[in-house]
This record gives sequence, C-alpha cells and structure tokens, in this order.
Amino acid sequence: MDIISKKYINEGFNSKAYIINDDYILLEGVNHNSYKNYQKYRDVINQIKSIKSLEIPKIVELIDPCEEYPNGALIYKMIKGHTFRKEHIEIVDLDSIAKKLSEFMNELYDIKVDFNKEEYVKNELDITEKSVTKLKDYLSESNYEKVLSWFNEYKNYLLTFDDYHFIHGDLWYENYILNDNNELVGIVDFEGSGMGDPAYDIAALYYLGTDFINKVLNYYKYTDENLVRRVSMLIKAREIADFDDTLKNYPEELEEQVDKIKKVI
Repeated sequence: MDIISKKYINEGFNSKAYIINDDYILLEGVNHNSYKNYQKYRDVINQIKSIKSLEIPKIVELIDPCEEYPNGALIYKMIKGHTFRKEHIEIVDLDSIAKKLSEFMNELYDIKVDFNKEEYVKNELDITEKSVTKLKDYLSESNYEKVLSWFNEYKNYLLTFDDYHFIHGDLWYENYILNDNNELVGIVDFEGSGMGDPAYDIAALYYLGTDFINKVLNYYKYTDENLVRRVSMLIKAREIADFDDTLKNYPEELEEQVDKIKKVI
C-alpha cells in the first residue's frame, strides 16, 4: 500500500501505531517478537471473521521484515471511532457497553478451533513458574508467600480445568472502540487470542471495576458456579504470569508491574 499520510498514535509492547491515509492503522514492529505476533494476529482474524456483534480489524497487508520495517508491520482497516480511555469511564453508559461486550463474548466463545490442551498447560506453567521465581527478589517475604500460595492454586486449576473456548486474551477497556456517542462499536488487539478460559477475558474487565463485571455477567451465557473464583484467580495471573517477560524486555515498566502485582495479591 502506498502511504500518502501517516500520523503517530501511540506505542505498545510490540508496535508503534499510526493512522495512514486517514483510513487505515499501521502497526510497525519494535522488537523481535513483533512479526510473529502480526502473523498470529492475521491468522486469528481469519478464524473469527464471522463475528457480527462488533467490528473487528480487517487485515489489509502483512509486511515481512525488510529494510523499512526490520521487525515487520501490519496494516488493517481502521474502525471508525476512538479508544476507550480512563477519562471516559464517568461519561459512558457502562450498562450499554456491558451488554454489547457480552454479546461479542457470547459469539466469540462459540467459535471452535483445534486445541492441544497438554501443550497449552505446559506453556502456561513454564511461563508462570519463571515469573514466580523471579518475583522473589522484588517482593516482601509475606507477599511472596501469597504469590506461592496463588501459584499452587493456579497449577491445580490448569491441570484440571477443561472448559476451553476461543477468547480475546486482553479484553481490557483500551481495546474497545467507541463511536462519537461513546457507544461500543469495535474491538481491537487480538494478538493474545486463542483457546483459553473465558474467565480470563472477564478478569480483564477488572480495570473497570467489579460492578462492571457484574453488569457483563447479567448478559453472559457461559456462567457457572466456579466462574467468580476463577476470575479472582486469573486477575492475579494477568499481572504475575508476564513478569519475566517484563523483566527481560520492558525494564522501564518493571516498577509499575511490581506495584500491580502487590495490589492484586
């Protein structure tokens, strides 16, 4: 695609994001993981393109690593609207957003793809155990004991849980797109999508508060008697499991991440 105009938006763990030609999003890779994530993003979108409840990105071009984009790039059609930011929490209709979000979740979790549970569990345990081990140097003895207790619960859960669905993987509010009336119209950032426990997506709603989680659950069709317990455990998993990755690749985020872990444990 020929780029006529290019406007910087923001930068995340894997990308610098730009609006190009007033109608598309360019994700420009910033590290060695970026291109692999873009490949996964493309593959995920192809798997869920039947979603009707909300708009999702329409991939236009995956750009292989090259001189201009050493870590690759991805272009997708922009969903018209603006990102849900913290300052919107007090002015949006959270009940309406919860209803629309639950419709999306109910639809997403009906999608079936191949899944190797044994491989998934091994990967999750390996990643999390590395993080738990490293955390010992950053927490007080009492807080570290809480992490160890949580990890024992988490291991047992991974080895015994079996109700997997296709999940978004990072369903916190900055991945929601709102229109000019602050209505939820789209969802972005599917790099972490794949088979998992829907409770992991619900755990990401924690950033809008437990009242918002309850609003979503009023419309959600996959609830069960253990859901709330799993959500509580997975809120901790969201902050703990990626600690080793933060330590290695994003040291500038380290202090903030340790603070988040202290809050959730």
